[in-house]
Amino acid sequence: MTYSLSEEIDVNGVPRGAPTAGKGRFVSFRDMLVENVVRNGSAPVIRKDALIAAGPFDESLPSCQDFDMWLRVARLRASNIYAVPEVLTQYRRRPRQVSSNVPMMREGLTEVIGRAASVAPEDVAATEGEREVKANSYYAYLSYETGEFGNSLRYLWGGLRASPSGFAGDVRNWLFVGACLLGVMLPRRWHKELDRWLRMRRAN
Repeated sequence: MTYSLSEEIDVNGVPRGAPTAGKGRFVSFRDMLVENVVRNGSAPVIRKDALIAAGPFDESLPSCQDFDMWLRVARLRASNIYAVPEVLTQYRRRPRQVSSNVPMMREGLTEVIGRAASVAPEDVAATEGEREVKANSYYAYLSYETGEFGNSLRYLWGGLRASPSGFAGDVRNWLFVGACLLGVMLPRRWHKELDRWLRMRRAN
């Protein structure tokens, strides 16, 4: 399986900031456990035999059906997933999409990680702290997008408690904390300008 980098766009097709920075690399099962680095379900190209070996997408999951598949593909063999270091796809953000529903995303991720733990308990345990930082940062981002700055700060605090060193080592987390605090304190117009700057910095 290979996948490309993606650029976020709004409902009108306007880019929402700098595309995610990246480089060509192989992605391990543990890498994927830490974070769904594929992000966009339109980005992967997968061999048919890999899909057959991994099994079908599980439509019973409330969310994260794609993440569940990527984990199963990653477990088929070492170096089975490769990141192409080019922005070849776009991901459209729109209101009421499943990936913007924090409770649904949390429910799906919890179930997917639970399934992974049943077949690879050591890998899941070894990545727990780093995975919690990434997951809480993602939930914080989703809450930030809907203007729920208080919830966003609570998720960021959850990531800091899960792994202080992992949280502190990523400057983007601190930029995000600042943006959320200012979202609470600043007039909407000023915060909008800050938000635009933050989006340009987030991927670098």
